[in-house]
Amino acid sequence: DKGTAVINGGEFRYDCISGVTDTDCAGLYIKGSTAKVTLNGGYFNKIQFPGSVSLTRYLGSGCQLYNGDSPLSTGSNTARINANVQVRRTITKLTAHINTPEAGRTPDYQVYVTTGEATAFGGSSGISWYDITSGKTLSASDSFQAGHRYRVTVKLEANASAVFQTNSSGTPTLTTTLNGYTVTPKKVSGQSGGRVLEISYDFAACPNVINHLEVSISPPFAGRTVSANAVLGSNTYRVFDYEDIWYDKTTGKFLSSTDKFVEGHHYTLEIWIKAASGYVFN
Repeated sequence: DKGTAVINGGEFRYDCISGVTDTDCAGLYIKGSTAKVTLNGGYFNKIQFPGSVSLTRYLGSGCQLYNGDSPLSTGSNTARINANVQVRRTITKLTAHINTPEAGRTPDYQVYVTTGEATAFGGSSGISWYDITSGKTLSASDSFQAGHRYRVTVKLEANASAVFQTNSSGTPTLTTTLNGYTVTPKKVSGQSGGRVLEISYDFAACPNVINHLEVSISPPFAGRTVSANAVLGSNTYRVFDYEDIWYDKTTGKFLSSTDKFVEGHHYTLEIWIKAASGYVFN
């Protein structure tokens, strides 16, 4: 009656002892109305609690009661739930990531959920790739092609101790992002919206991959003016910034375009290279 308990998970069943009726047994029995009990998770074979209070009083922040995939509600006149009850946390935000398409590489079938308690529904079979440009679904052995646009569709399932936030019609309403982009979660046909959802994203045209980089520039020579004119081996990339590319390690200063190299000094060169539009570095 005066105890304190926090339950974060586990399975709680009952076994009535001799002389005790079934109606007096429960996986969770809260005897007094002043007991301080917080339910953050757990599976209970029937619950008994004071009829003068609502069981929701004992639920942790963001938690709901479920019998299977059906939500349960209790009023102040209810003193017992004769059902298998699970306490699930509500997922209000989900952040996921999957490898971006790159020319020559095969599709990724592993999604990483960084925020939210969920995994791919059905494993890799819950992830599909579609070539928007050619109008065909990709197989695991297909390779991405430069210039093509691709759509990824991912089905996600909430962990057993959690549930996706939904509206009254069961449509997922949680905030969802994929690879940093906000996407709209959808209900999967034949599945509970609180348990399984679907997200998709259309990537920009697949870029070409630069596997080789070639840059030439005149080396330091005593008395020679600093050179900032780099010769690039391809037009698929360019120099991003020519400022402060030469550094005199002996004096601890950056060189200007009018400075000259000094005999006996040590120099370092730093050039920022940027890929052209439609290209990425490997």
